Amino acid sequence: MASSNRALCDTTGVDPKLISSEWVYNHYRWIVWKLAAMEVMFPEQFAGRCLTPERVLLQLKYRYEVEIDKSRRSALKRIMERDDTAAKTLVLCVSKVISWGGNDESESKDPKQGSAVIEVTDGWYGIKALLDTSLTALLYRRRLFVGQKIIIHGAELVGSEEACTPLEAPESLMLKFAANSTRPARWYTKLGYFCDPRPFCVPLSSLFAEGGIVGCVDIVIQRIYPIQLIAN
Repeated sequence: MASSNRALCDTTGVDPKLISSEWVYNHYRWIVWKLAAMEVMFPEQFAGRCLTPERVLLQLKYRYEVEIDKSRRSALKRIMERDDTAAKTLVLCVSKVISWGGNDESESKDPKQGSAVIEVTDGWYGIKALLDTSLTALLYRRRLFVGQKIIIHGAELVGSEEACTPLEAPESLMLKFAANSTRPARWYTKLGYFCDPRPFCVPLSSLFAEGGIVGCVDIVIQRIYPIQLIAN
């Protein structure tokens, strides 16, 4: 990582005063994670071609141009800086299991004893996410796992009322997910804000009793009963 940091600072058009080592480390982490995943998923096409120092440097330079030169921000950065709402439809990737819930971080704990905490990313930054009991149960059953993309609507940003940058976020800052508004996303879905910010429809049969709010349900009216009057 140190060599990539030096190479980026020596690149034409990059001002080392505008970026920190924490900024480089953060993006280096997600770039390596993405390129390694491409090689693992498509070994015949990308094995030995993606995760190279040259490509990592190109990706770092691209992110410098987007975020520093053009002042464009990713979804999580806009949310954490309080310039946008977390309730919009988001596509994020599960990057780490921080806590399995309960009193420790062991997978053997009963999911009903507490809510799990995971880390999710939009490909640019990461943030902790608090799962409800239904999502925690899915995590224990491997229905929710590291590397999976999920689509969420109606998330809440909890833990701190102050705006902050992702690299200076307090430990208490996290997103809160509800199972009824969270579903798996296809592997090729672009991370960040979904193209349609409105709630996505879910089948009535897929709802959880303790799954929190429901964004949208598609139902069909089968019968309308007449008005009944009851005399007292």
